Amino acid sequence: MKKLLTTFFSLIFTATCAFSTLQLNEIHIDMPGSDDNEYFEITGDPGESLDGVWYVVLGDHSGQDPNPPTKGSGTIEFATSLDGLAIPDTGFFLGTEFGFNLAATPTAQFFDLIFENNDSTTHLIVRGYTGPRVEVQAEQEGDLGVTIDLDNDGVVDVDPLPWAEVIDAVAVTEPDGDEPPYGLALGGTDVPPNGTFTAAHVYRSNVNNSWVIGSFDVTGEFSDDTPGSENPAGNIIPTELIINDQPQNGTINSGESTQLSVNAEGPGTLVYEWFQGQSGDTSTPVADPSIQDQADATSTITFFNGNDAVALRKSGVLIDVIGVIGVDPAGGLWGSGDATTGENTLVRKSSVTQGDADGFVGNETDLTGEWTGFPQDTFDDLGKHTADAPATDLFISEYIEGSASNKAVEIYNGTGADVDLSQYVVELYSNGGAEANDPPLTLSTVQAMLGDGEVLVIANAQAVGPNEDFTTPVLTETTSFWVRISSGDDSVDGDTATVTVEGGGALDVFGGTPIDGFPDWRESTWYLNYNIEFFPWIFHDEHGWQFVFDGSTTDVIFLFDLGLDNWIFLNESTYRWEFLFGAEPGWIFTFDDNTPDRRFFQRLDDGSLFSVPADL
Repeated sequence: MKKLLTTFFSLIFTATCAFSTLQLNEIHIDMPGSDDNEYFEITGDPGESLDGVWYVVLGDHSGQDPNPPTKGSGTIEFATSLDGLAIPDTGFFLGTEFGFNLAATPTAQFFDLIFENNDSTTHLIVRGYTGPRVEVQAEQEGDLGVTIDLDNDGVVDVDPLPWAEVIDAVAVTEPDGDEPPYGLALGGTDVPPNGTFTAAHVYRSNVNNSWVIGSFDVTGEFSDDTPGSENPAGNIIPTELIINDQPQNGTINSGESTQLSVNAEGPGTLVYEWFQGQSGDTSTPVADPSIQDQADATSTITFFNGNDAVALRKSGVLIDVIGVIGVDPAGGLWGSGDATTGENTLVRKSSVTQGDADGFVGNETDLTGEWTGFPQDTFDDLGKHTADAPATDLFISEYIEGSASNKAVEIYNGTGADVDLSQYVVELYSNGGAEANDPPLTLSTVQAMLGDGEVLVIANAQAVGPNEDFTTPVLTETTSFWVRISSGDDSVDGDTATVTVEGGGALDVFGGTPIDGFPDWRESTWYLNYNIEFFPWIFHDEHGWQFVFDGSTTDVIFLFDLGLDNWIFLNESTYRWEFLFGAEPGWIFTFDDNTPDRRFFQRLDDGSLFSVPADL
């Protein structure tokens, strides 16, 4: 019996020694000014050895001349051994940049931290590392990079990996989605962007150990940096899908539209689906146009920004280009106004019947000869295209560089016959590069043929459907809407938002038609007129009823604007009276028995009576 007990306690002791409590706890990779105060922090049991542990960072391998070019996402950009080191008595191991000077630092293990910022990067602690040691800038930009993602699509596809075990992983994610994170794929966490920036500082909350986006500044009033000591609670990044702000009820005039907004957060890519009716009723979808609805394929070819070039080749011959290969444009984009490659949509004009192998050469700041530009996240024309005459070959008919990952290119066949796609590839040239990113997209891997008059849409895999803002259609009666937000297998329903339409009944008749060039004003042959003797009123969509002052003349009309609570005047140079009042006036006037709630009117031409609420 005594011998058995001894063996039992020995087994417990052995298991306890083998168990590791190591985890990443805090990382700060970017800050105002120089980045001398970069650091990473690992927690564990006091005295726990770090022998065999490596700190590894994955990025896009920012190769620079004369070194090899970018190798793509998932490439090892930093790797250093922690052999010979251990978790100090505080329980917080701190690795810092040379020059680190933050106060109250219990440990000082200095490294040349070549942490990339403003891009998606994944930070790991691993065991059994077999990859290259990458510890200085020259090594990072040289030819040592080893990738774990051959397709640059966010999927780990290398076997075996250059390590035996991932102890912990966390990734910070860039807003535009050009470079994928790998924290979640490696058993850790992907931290979303901090608004329009990649999170510069992340740490685990001391409440539930979840990751939190921290402050940018390491020393300012709002800094929450705690290198070498316990972290604060922070605003925990949600691990489940939640709605922060619901769509709100609204009131509009008849014949107007409105925008409903909802804000949600949670893991994964969020997709917003809007419906008409009560919450939970999916019978009447009314969502805005969606990239994913039209996509025939997704590809990393769409990992482009406004300064990149997108090319279409047939049998190796260049036949169409967005941008200019080998040129990084001034200001980071080509074109101007809405017709630019930066955060806009470009649609090929129907007069264009062939691609342009020179791209934007000679038209760097004006794309309007061949393209029509639209504001960011305009998807209405995606999935269809028309041309005035038969095309000589396939060409790029639409380019979308929208918010976040809302990116797509559209290829059009207007040749008059079905086309075999095996000869065609789409290439991406990043940041003015003269060499195409690897790999190109062979269109026959999407589908074998493209029918005459059809388009092929290639989208970013993270492009979402309708986003958090939904513009209702023009409404003539009170209507309700709601939104369902999905993320992977999870979804959550928003509340019902009711849009109340005012001005029904008499105002529908009383409203008239918009005046050409003056959309807020409405024209009627019988009501937009004045008769000084009978105290006339006219109606303006934005300001409501306005009283015509009896000092008005045929040249100038003086009005009291009830919406502005002030006098205004209109002269003939502001509004032409033949538009404003109509060629054949039908005078109206108010009755003396008006009440605080209603206005009573009579048409002079036929004597008919009507009334409208006084607050319209």
